[in-house]
Amino acid sequence: MLTIGVDLGGTNLAAGIVDNGKILHKMSVATNFKEGAGALIADIARLCNELTADFENIVSIGIGCPGIVNPKEGILVKAPNLGLFNIEISQPLSRLLNLPVFIENDANCAALGEHSRGAAKGAVSSITVTLGTGVGGGIIIDGKIYSGPFFGAGEIGHHVIVVGGEACNCGRRGCWEAYASANALKKQGFSPRTIFKDAKTNEAAK
Repeated sequence: MLTIGVDLGGTNLAAGIVDNGKILHKMSVATNFKEGAGALIADIARLCNELTADFENIVSIGIGCPGIVNPKEGILVKAPNLGLFNIEISQPLSRLLNLPVFIENDANCAALGEHSRGAAKGAVSSITVTLGTGVGGGIIIDGKIYSGPFFGAGEIGHHVIVVGGEACNCGRRGCWEAYASANALKKQGFSPRTIFKDAKTNEAAK
């Protein structure tokens, strides 16, 4: 059973053909969000079509989106880093690709992946922190994603850690994301790639 997994990031749009957790083929392009939701949806559809040129029997598509996501309605409610609000994703893509399309917060997807196959495998409950264009978080309780009544329970990157601090794309000031995301580190003169590489090297040396 083959599925398509799509990662809608603030910098890159990546997609892969997945067979029981194993990635068979993947592609990526720069995320084109400045031209609006219609152009972004068209780019996702185009990438999926190119990806599946040599594959058949794709049964569904799952998309990890940044920000607050309503998976029940297939709506991207709020993605400040992309400047997108209340955008229907699932239905338009499903019509274009003639496949069922499901969306979820990207950090929630990462948390579920870590819980089922990664560092949190075997744990009843866990929290995963993602670092990229923003800072995200996913919460797993009793093996299931916990997103809260308004789908934002894991948005730990927008917890205020410095009252009146740096401006954040969400409209508030002092959010964790404004200090620890890749964009924030660049503004501070650091290289995120170097920092993450050094962190992995130090961890391996322990």
